[in-house]
Amino acid sequence: MRLFTKKAIVCVLFYFVTINNIFAQNIQILNISDFREGDLLFQDLDCGDLCDAIEKVTKGNKTYNISHVGIVVTRNDSIFIEEALGEKVRLTSPSAFLQRSVTSSGTPKIIASRTKPAYTGSAGRAAKEALKYLNTPYDDSFEPGDSKLYCSELVYYSFKTANYSREFFPLHNMTFHDPETGATFPVWTEYFEKLHLPVPEGKTGCNPADYSVSDKLDIYFSFAGQETSVQLQEQKQKLNVLQEKEEQDKTERKSDNKQYNQTIKNN
Repeated sequence: MRLFTKKAIVCVLFYFVTINNIFAQNIQILNISDFREGDLLFQDLDCGDLCDAIEKVTKGNKTYNISHVGIVVTRNDSIFIEEALGEKVRLTSPSAFLQRSVTSSGTPKIIASRTKPAYTGSAGRAAKEALKYLNTPYDDSFEPGDSKLYCSELVYYSFKTANYSREFFPLHNMTFHDPETGATFPVWTEYFEKLHLPVPEGKTGCNPADYSVSDKLDIYFSFAGQETSVQLQEQKQKLNVLQEKEEQDKTERKSDNKQYNQTIKNN
């Protein structure tokens, strides 16, 4: 006679309580129509060893891997993401930006943020200031104060100008050292050798991960939340399997009990 074990009962109850509790939460969906001028979109940009090195030394909101940032702007009544990427500062369509880096389930690897209400005016002005930097060459040397811009520099100067030349996001000393070994990442050594420049270790700069933990921003979308919903769907499927197994075992126990009682009666 097959019995429905205590272990299986515990598993069923655990999945049922966990899934129902978490599914009750509001998991927000990212819609392009939700974007506003001045929103910052942080991205886990899968660009190989360089991005891995950036993400290893700069931990962003809730330790997400963040290696890029763009700012939402409007031009000719259309929404774009302005970013310093490739050869220059450019406008990218929201769909192209979101599809550039996705999870295994197809969710854009994006953290979308908006300034808190007290800074709404600065965000709107920053979006307009950002447009003035279009076609500025990309700062591949990460040198502060030159005529070129990298992604977080674009955001830094746009918000600083919008904030009447007062710093909105703070600057920090940059590091290109592996926190585990203390040595410069080989990929950075090779990178700057090709530029015939020294590694700018300790120089003042900025990075998108630092911005993502700013107390001036609210996060309204995170790809990690979307991944959680996918995982919950998988757990729900497992729960269904366990519940089906439970029903099957109940049916078998009833049959076994009926057969046993019939045998006792006949004897």
